[in-house]
Amino acid sequence: KEIMALLWVDRVRRFFVATTSSTEPAAPITRIRWQRIPQGAQRLNVVVAQPVVVEKYYEAAGMIDFHNRPRQGELDLEKSVKTKRWDMRVNHTMFAMGVVNCYSVASRVHSGERIPPKLWFTKLAEDLINNQVSSRLSRRLKRNISEEVHPMATHPSSGTGGRLSPRRRKVSEGSNETVQQRCKWCKTKKTIWVCTESRDGGAQYESFCHGKSGRECFHLHWNATHQ
Repeated sequence: KEIMALLWVDRVRRFFVATTSSTEPAAPITRIRWQRIPQGAQRLNVVVAQPVVVEKYYEAAGMIDFHNRPRQGELDLEKSVKTKRWDMRVNHTMFAMGVVNCYSVASRVHSGERIPPKLWFTKLAEDLINNQVSSRLSRRLKRNISEEVHPMATHPSSGTGGRLSPRRRKVSEGSNETVQQRCKWCKTKKTIWVCTESRDGGAQYESFCHGKSGRECFHLHWNATHQ
């Protein structure tokens, strides 16, 4: 297949190698440039001629930056997950590309205010950690709990809506034990689970028993408060 090599000068020299398109003249572009004059400097509108192959390239080149910017600048797995193994680096990069693709789709599907990439990545990570879609109740709980009575016993943590999320604060520095607080609904049991949509008078999230424990506290709270 024939290959075309091209040198194009805008502000600097740019080299192109292509297997398609042509060097036929395309619509010229206008650049703003500063020019030195005896009184200082002035801005000029400079018209730059460009061939078709350059025009076609820059029509799509911006999408590469749109993808690389959140992947390397916001997610930044290359720096946060350090490795010298090439296979792990390739897998991390492919995973990061998939995450950015999900963000790109979500930003087009959901209307309203745009969610910053870093905040969206954080919410996605929380949902992946706390996701209960594939979890199953034990046989003991299945015998004691009716799905009709307790439909949120395995309430999934998905999307960016309200859900139960485990508390992350530890009892003390260096401890593996998570802080537990009394359930806001039954006021008897202590739990590490909090509702992401409910806060007390301060800034802390309110605690509720998880459905996996066989209690309906979160389900009852959700229907009474957020439905």
